[in-house]
Amino acid sequence: MELGFPVGVRFYPTDRELVGHYLHNRAVMGDQFQTKFVSDCPDFYGQNEPWVIWDFYGGNKSRNVEALYFFTHRSKLNPTAECFDQKVGSGTWREQHSEDVVAKDDSVMGIKWGLVDARVPDRDYHSQQ
Repeated sequence: MELGFPVGVRFYPTDRELVGHYLHNRAVMGDQFQTKFVSDCPDFYGQNEPWVIWDFYGGNKSRNVEALYFFTHRSKLNPTAECFDQKVGSGTWREQHSEDVVAKDDSVMGIKWGLVDARVPDRDYHSQQ
């Protein structure tokens, strides 16, 4: 997927910027908020294998890519469940670590999750916000 950025453009947002700007605007504006930096990936939890998602959204284009950022929808395993469906392709995403995203006033404004393919624990597909 070609994003069309000028040569030399890098996207290294802070966690606070990701939550405070990108996620906040997406929550307020819905699908009308679009950006080249954070891709819509409706099938993040679906039929595609993790490496297919990684390659399709440009993770294979450069060895300098450290993370990819997605907007996606999560669904619960069933209406009364507290757990979300983490199925991806023929396996599942596994949470590797989490950390709070803290605002300037020291309040928690979000949680950052690192995800890995549960079948291949040493293959890190970087963080999902």
